[in-house]
Amino acid sequence: MSNRSSTFVWKLASYWNWKRFCTAVGTMFGSAVLTFIIVGITAEFDIARMFPVLTGENPTAVTGYTVSTEDRYYDDGYNPKVFERYFPEYTREGRRGFTFDVNANGFWSWIEKIEYKVSLYNDEKWISVTKYTGDTFKIAAVIWLLGSLFELITWFFGMPGTFVSVRRRLRPLTDLTDAPPQVAPAPTVTEAKPALRVADNSEQKERLGAISEVIARINAGSLDMRIDISKCHPDLKSLAEAINSMLERIDEAYRLQSRFVSDASHELRTPIAVIQGYASLMDRWGKADPEALQESISAVRSEAEAMKQLVEQLLFLARGDNASIHYKPEAVDAKALTEEVFRESQMIDDKHVWELQTADVSMVYADQTLLKQALRILVDNATKYTPAGEAIFLKLSQDNTHVKLTVQDEGIGMSPEVLPYIFDRFYRADSSRDRKTGGTGLGLSIAKWIVDKHGGYFDILSREGIGTRMTICLKKENNNQ
Repeated sequence: MSNRSSTFVWKLASYWNWKRFCTAVGTMFGSAVLTFIIVGITAEFDIARMFPVLTGENPTAVTGYTVSTEDRYYDDGYNPKVFERYFPEYTREGRRGFTFDVNANGFWSWIEKIEYKVSLYNDEKWISVTKYTGDTFKIAAVIWLLGSLFELITWFFGMPGTFVSVRRRLRPLTDLTDAPPQVAPAPTVTEAKPALRVADNSEQKERLGAISEVIARINAGSLDMRIDISKCHPDLKSLAEAINSMLERIDEAYRLQSRFVSDASHELRTPIAVIQGYASLMDRWGKADPEALQESISAVRSEAEAMKQLVEQLLFLARGDNASIHYKPEAVDAKALTEEVFRESQMIDDKHVWELQTADVSMVYADQTLLKQALRILVDNATKYTPAGEAIFLKLSQDNTHVKLTVQDEGIGMSPEVLPYIFDRFYRADSSRDRKTGGTGLGLSIAKWIVDKHGGYFDILSREGIGTRMTICLKKENNNQ
């Protein structure tokens, strides 16, 4: 071992031993303080117990205790207010503390004369009771000295062992710093590792070529591109299939988003154009023509209401996508809910014949507000597409597992081709017809979201020229717990 390494090891070992020495000294000092605290607490409670006996009407002398009377209070006694409530009630208001004989000859004589004193003020004088604690401190001192001596001996004789342990643990670093630098021999002609490495890199490029080429060309305008599985290396075919599947999902989501933005823009553009047109009409003719003014005001109010409804529905779907809609399911009486919607529909719409068919069904576990909103959407669609004078039915039934809320009309119906798309946002089988009825194409999307949130599903039957039956199927309460 070099001189520099040896010096470093000695410094580290010395530091470790001095750390142990400081720990030992701290332990000894702490144990001495703890001894005074324990002895003081014990003496305090002993004096409180003996105070009435020693200072009462018939005082009795007790070995180990002395009683004295003073005209002034005990100057040396310390009465900590913070801890006063933890002292015995009888001596709580007194002065207390240890007394020492500063003139004692030697350590043991000083230990023997340590006493604990408590003074109480009574009848315009101070009565003090002192307990002899020297014997207790002598025993504690012997134990403390033996423990301290053991700590010092352990620290002293542990120094060589610490040096050996540190040197053994640092041997790898020492050997590394002391060893002369080694120069690697030049590679022989037979070594061909670089050539093999180049071959490996080229093979990897060939394997990843088909995948990296497609990924590099994909952007928002070319999401329909796919990786040619037949050109991929057999080991990477599963990766290519997973990437193609992911691209299909991204393409579909992007297509739906683009369509949603386009349809929303279109829906908002129409009422804005109407409002602008009537505003120009009012500006040109409304000031002098009361009829034109009233017509413009009515049209603007109607279009503003339609825009408000559209924006509210868009916000509902946006909150649903972000999972921020307050959803509080509870046990709901489906029969009472259906009857309530039936009564409200009769009161609002007197152009159709309303029929109610209910049965005693099980409770459903649902958010009553959201479920009522979904049922109203179905009723609203039925009134829009059913001619005046025709019947609309609200039915309530159940099977072994589900409660079914049905809205059936005798309206225009739908063709089988459009049924798969009726829940898409802004979808309309007939845009011109839906514009006349004031629809936005979002009602069934909202109803679908609500039913999906409840873990239910729709059962739909529709025939053109005959009518449509839409049924919300929800699990019974006892099956949902």
